[in-house]
Amino acid sequence: MYAYITSFRQGLSEMDLVTHRVKLLHKWADSLVELELTRRGADVTSVQAHILVALLDIPAPPSQKALADALGMDRMTTLDVVRRMETRGLVTRTRVGRESLVKLTDEGAALAFRSRRALLAAQRAIREILPGLEAGLASFGQATIDLDH
Repeated sequence: MYAYITSFRQGLSEMDLVTHRVKLLHKWADSLVELELTRRGADVTSVQAHILVALLDIPAPPSQKALADALGMDRMTTLDVVRRMETRGLVTRTRVGRESLVKLTDEGAALAFRSRRALLAAQRAIREILPGLEAGLASFGQATIDLDH
């Protein structure tokens, strides 16, 4: 296993290695969010949780496009996720002209509050670990700079 990791790292440029580490950190953070959602009985994915919480925070029902833009998500992904959430009875979509407005149902709102608590707990855990990660990234960045000079 160690030989595989070593050969994998040797085949990567410094930028590829940084990109790979960022992707691993993202997966780790996403897994932490999923764990917190499960602990709180929020049977949703992290993407669904972010959509639910955004719908709590946006004052008027947004269009699917506005929701996607607010979350920095792809519009087609947002459409797919919102459709599945509608099927579960968490949101409703109302057609207004060419747009579909998305609104939380009572069940969706209750789940959104649990999701918010899970997201906040995950953020707190990440903040506790961040100083160590920042130190590690700083030393990695220094090592990269030293290699270039």
